[in-house]
Amino acid sequence: MLAAFRPLHGFLLLGFAYGLFQCWYIPYASFSADELWTAFHIYQYTEHLPYRDFLPYKTTLGYYLLTFPFFLSHDILNPLFYVRAEIMGINLILLGLASYWACRIFQPKAVLLTLALLLSSELFLAYSVEIRVDMLTSWLGLLSVMGILSNRPKLAGLALGIGFLVSQKALWFWAAIDFALIIQWSSRKQALLLINLIALITLSIYVLLASYVSSFEVVWRNIFYEAYLQTLSHGYNLIRYVCWQTILQNGPIFLFLWPLTLLGFFINKTPQRLFIFLFSSFLILRLLTYPQPFPYQMVFLAPAFFLLFSDFFSECFALFNKPIPSIHPKLLFWLTAVSIFWILGITTSFGLLRGYYLVALLPLILAFKISKPQLPALGVTFGIIIIFTGLIYPLLHLTTLINLFNGQYQFSMIRLTDQLLKQGGGYTAGTPILYNKDQSIVGLKNLINASVLYIIDPKKTSKNELFASLNITPQTQAEILKDLEKNPPMLYINSYRILELPFSIKHFFHTHYQQYSGSVYIYTPLKSKFPEVPHKANDNWAQMLKLITL
Repeated sequence: MLAAFRPLHGFLLLGFAYGLFQCWYIPYASFSADELWTAFHIYQYTEHLPYRDFLPYKTTLGYYLLTFPFFLSHDILNPLFYVRAEIMGINLILLGLASYWACRIFQPKAVLLTLALLLSSELFLAYSVEIRVDMLTSWLGLLSVMGILSNRPKLAGLALGIGFLVSQKALWFWAAIDFALIIQWSSRKQALLLINLIALITLSIYVLLASYVSSFEVVWRNIFYEAYLQTLSHGYNLIRYVCWQTILQNGPIFLFLWPLTLLGFFINKTPQRLFIFLFSSFLILRLLTYPQPFPYQMVFLAPAFFLLFSDFFSECFALFNKPIPSIHPKLLFWLTAVSIFWILGITTSFGLLRGYYLVALLPLILAFKISKPQLPALGVTFGIIIIFTGLIYPLLHLTTLINLFNGQYQFSMIRLTDQLLKQGGGYTAGTPILYNKDQSIVGLKNLINASVLYIIDPKKTSKNELFASLNITPQTQAEILKDLEKNPPMLYINSYRILELPFSIKHFFHTHYQQYSGSVYIYTPLKSKFPEVPHKANDNWAQMLKLITL
């Protein structure tokens, strides 16, 4: 039976396992605040025109692709599950396409091993179906590189340009590709010029059409200037360590072995291998230094890891099966030493599981195999360490996180909020909770780090960080309290973002609202105590009181 098992069976099994897991995960896992915000943003595309009726946060193609589920159902939750399912379907198709394409360039067994390690990471399993456009952008970045590796620069340029229309972060792939091609200028200059020309034409058409709808100034600010301002932000430095600890605890094998992959180039120096290493290393360094070190950003490294390790494991399979050209002993020593210290340093600095110290044996195994090819059984040892640290442990760790995914409480609060608001009135939660209803207090619509800091102390926060495309309207504590008193929301949801507000605003909620169920608090005005409350708010409260007494 094992003899009949071929890589094709492995790819089918991995695809089936990924799809099966997502069928369980999609209706089970809670939505992040960013997912709910994105869903609210996507819904605007079903009714309004971007740049004219509202300001999009990113370029628009990805959001339009994700609008279809909102036409299938008007339930408050089902469209969100359908969007996740749509992204899952796209992932499966492009995983299959990328794997088929990669098997024509690398050893199929190496591609299969790389894909298995990628799919066993909680970071990929969870974030690859989040309601975002990041995963779609990453696939287009991967297709662009595959086009280069297959000597199809026109396809590479088109994929890169379309990727930018999905999200401006495709610029990372664009810069990484240009960096790698410029280093190889003498042999790649024609491809470099053609790729950039086609990508620029694609982007220019989009800018011209969007400018026709609105104005060039608006389009320029939304597409380029706001993205540039975000790269200058340092507001998330305080959580950098915690974020990277989370990333590394959920599948660090690729980052561990990143320096070691350079060994493959010195074993067999090819322009393709150098291009892959330069492209992947550029992306890895960009993510390591990015000012927003959130775990979901790791989906942008999926193309880099997929290519880099398909190539690296291809060389490893060859290394354990046939003699290789000799490598200068000093070069081999320093590559091995740097790789070992990198692995030990990360494991120690971030307090990772001690079992990850085993990964430090991998550079030693390769060094011994290169210097003493006659040593037996090293390939088996190498494979066992890879499978245990990169496949088995991440999956075991995933089982300990499953309860944290449970979204049943969140779903019940969303449905309850939707039902209560059908009686009339508005709500606030510090972030959109319902995709089809806006919040009523403009200063509390999106309480991200920059907007909270502005509310606390406007003098110390730049308004340049408060983007209208993020539904942020700069307001002081006094202005927000005035809005709350004039037009109090019918209810508020006590999310973690509400808890970050200054005491004065939280005190207003505490003295004017009563817990209804779970995190939902409803407005409870007393006419004698709050005579300034508009009559309409009291009428809405009377309707709500009927619900409470049922």
